[in-house]
Amino acid sequence: MKESALKDKVLFSEYIKLTGRGEKGRRPLTMAEAKQALSDYLNGDATILQLAVLLMLQRVRCETPEEAAGYIEALRGKVSEQWQTLPVDLDWPCFAGKKRQPPWLLLAAKVLAANGIKIFLHGHMTVDLIKYQVESACPLLGIEIADSPEQAKLDLEKNALVYVPLSAYCPELIELLALREQVGLRTPLNTVARSVNPTNAPYSIHGVFHKSYEKIHAEAALLNNEHSIIAFKGEGVRVK
Repeated sequence: MKESALKDKVLFSEYIKLTGRGEKGRRPLTMAEAKQALSDYLNGDATILQLAVLLMLQRVRCETPEEAAGYIEALRGKVSEQWQTLPVDLDWPCFAGKKRQPPWLLLAAKVLAANGIKIFLHGHMTVDLIKYQVESACPLLGIEIADSPEQAKLDLEKNALVYVPLSAYCPELIELLALREQVGLRTPLNTVARSVNPTNAPYSIHGVFHKSYEKIHAEAALLNNEHSIIAFKGEGVRVK
């Protein structure tokens, strides 16, 4: 192992120590530290085991807005700038399958698109097959699924609405989201996946499942100089 690579490994272990020390010694990572930690992994300078340990330590006490904002910046660094050339008004992440009812949000998106609002839906198919999947519902409602910026641009020009899977703009995140199934708990990356905003759209809608995470989304957005997002707990009403 090269000396520089070994040094990076040691540095990453310091992030783990900062987060996992005893009650009086531990502290959250700063925004810059969180960005560097995830960047180290994405650049091959840390192992999946190291990252998983760090994420679980943060999960125990709940990630801070600063940590979330740092992770968001690191992930955006892996997204091609071509996505930012798209004419998008509204970023609408869809990362959770629906347990109780179909994804009615797609009907709302179609209404907005019919009124000229260009909407970029994006997300990832969850592994829980009992849920209603947003990605599976798109073809049934005539919403095109694009796997490249060029195709997405054509769909936006034609229909003002497109869905793009995570694999098309940030495939590195797929393995990290899968950690949830391996360890049995969601990680901070399940939080920030919604916040990548690959097209740098001026407005974003974040529907969150877990109560109190709205605040983390909102505060992380402010730290990343985003002032036009709405974050709220979705699927809060049962339809009988």
